[in-house]
Order: sequence, then structure tokens, then C-alpha cells
Amino acid sequence: MQYFAKKYACQADDFLAENNKVILAQEPADPLVSMMCFGHGAVTKAQPLMHDWCVDFAAKHPTGFRWFDGLPLGEAAKELAKHGHYISGGQGALPDMSVKRTAPGTGFRTRVFAHGEMAGLCGQIDPAQWPMCEPSEKNALAVAAYDGDTVIAMAVADDDTDRLYSIGIEVQPAYRGKGLAVALTDELTNLLLRRGILPFAIFSWANIASKTTLYKCGYYPAWNYCESTNGAWAVRIINGPQHA
Repeated sequence: MQYFAKKYACQADDFLAENNKVILAQEPADPLVSMMCFGHGAVTKAQPLMHDWCVDFAAKHPTGFRWFDGLPLGEAAKELAKHGHYISGGQGALPDMSVKRTAPGTGFRTRVFAHGEMAGLCGQIDPAQWPMCEPSEKNALAVAAYDGDTVIAMAVADDDTDRLYSIGIEVQPAYRGKGLAVALTDELTNLLLRRGILPFAIFSWANIASKTTLYKCGYYPAWNYCESTNGAWAVRIINGPQHA
């Protein structure tokens, strides 16, 4: 929780407290509102424009995890809309360490790409079809599957901290339903855990496919989160290739 405590400018214990906590954002680049809950009280960081409203919201809904139910989220969405923002969110998942991941075969060739090789992998693809694998200094490790010389699926890990990496998975539409997402996620998870790195994944509440893949790979839901997004950005993401 130290990673998220740093992002929210709070103490790790705040996520385990029964009471909710509202923090005044200090950085202009922070979202207008961001909320996170590990099952107890919720922690919110808000810009001055929304801070007082969030304090009232926290008092009105003292049970933090209930913030992520439909009616409270609707209240937040309605208030954010007054300022030209949408609300987005989902869950975060962590691997169950007691699960043995066997990384089942897929019938396709796979290759592991280390940090220094990520540019080469990204050079083999059309970035528009792989929104989660755009070239970045944070791309630390990847496992790609090939049909011939064509990349058809990949699982990618981003270096969020020295010991905590976020992971994402993308499978091209024609190759879905063949077990590639589970196989590559298993393999990437095993690679990270053997290196002493804890992987985590985030997914939207509506993304049943991602949730099912993670559950099959021994991940469990660990937290809820939501944050405000600029209206134009939200519309572009919803209508873009990510959801094709």
C-alpha cells in the first residue's frame, strides 16, 4: 500500500482505517477527484474545486466501499459533469501466492522481451492496434505470441516501482478465445514473481473478459478505485480502438 499512499499523499494505514479520509490535492496535474478503497474506509484526493464537496460526500456516505455502488457514483458523476469531467474506475487485482501457475501452451511461438528490447517489439506492431504497448520508458518486460512473424498477443509489465509492476494484456480479435490471454498472463506473472516483483492489474468493472482472465490466472480483487477524467479524453477512449 506504500505505493498508493505516495500517490494519494497519505499514510498506508489510511487505507485500512474504518473512517474515510479526504486529502487536498497539491499538484495541479492531479485528477479533479480520485478515490480508492481496500474494503474499509475510502481515501479521496481532490482539487480545491471539489474538496468541500468531497468532504460532504464522505460524511454522507460513511461506509467507504459503498462509494463505488451505483447511486453514490451517480452523485459524483453528476457533480463532476458540472465541471466538464466524467468519472471512470474499476478494480485492482493482486496474485494469490498460493496458486501454482503452469503457463499452459498455446500452439503459438512466444518470446520474452526485456526492457532494452521493448523498442524492437513496438517496432513490429501498429501502435493503434496495441494501445497498451505504446513505446515507453516504463515498459519493463513483455511476453509476445506470434503467428508466423506477426504479433498476435502480448502481456506487458510497466515498472511502477522497483518491486511493483502493473501488467496489461492484449489479444488481436481474430485470435481471442484460444487461451492466449491466460497463457501469456501466467508466463509474465511467473517471470515477475521469480524476480521478486509483485505484479498487479487494473480493469474496469464492465470488462468481464479481463476479470475472467485474471481470475483464471490466480488474481483476486484487492481494491476499488475511480477518478475524474476530462470529458474529451473519456469520449476518445470509449469510442477508440481500445474498445473495438
